[in-house]
Amino acid sequence: MTRIPLPLRQQVRERANNRCEYCRTPDQYSSNAFQIDHIIPIKRHGGSEGPHNMAWACPHCNRTKETDVGGYDEAGVLTPLFNPRTQLWGDHFYMDEAAIINGTSSIGQVTVRLLDLNSPLSVYVRLTLVGLKLW
Repeated sequence: MTRIPLPLRQQVRERANNRCEYCRTPDQYSSNAFQIDHIIPIKRHGGSEGPHNMAWACPHCNRTKETDVGGYDEAGVLTPLFNPRTQLWGDHFYMDEAAIINGTSSIGQVTVRLLDLNSPLSVYVRLTLVGLKLW
């Protein structure tokens, strides 16, 4: 794994407004360091090392995404995962009053499922942050 220079890490973090680009969790409230996710993995899928292929990701989202770039939707159609460089979060997801992230498109639904965006701990953290008005 290539070490990403600090200025580039800071650029990716700032571009993401200090939030995971998949689940939208603010990095300042995580006990674990956020990571750079290569949206299209370099080794497995030939992605580039440039900033246009990088997303700021919480450890949970980065770990569950691994080298996935897509999955099968409910109709059995191979569907790409959400790409924060080319797509808008609000076009594919919304968070309801129970802090559940819902997919509003096939891309969103596949991403919610594969990245396990509504794990019990993730929902608990979001609910807590919303309750404290820190979301």
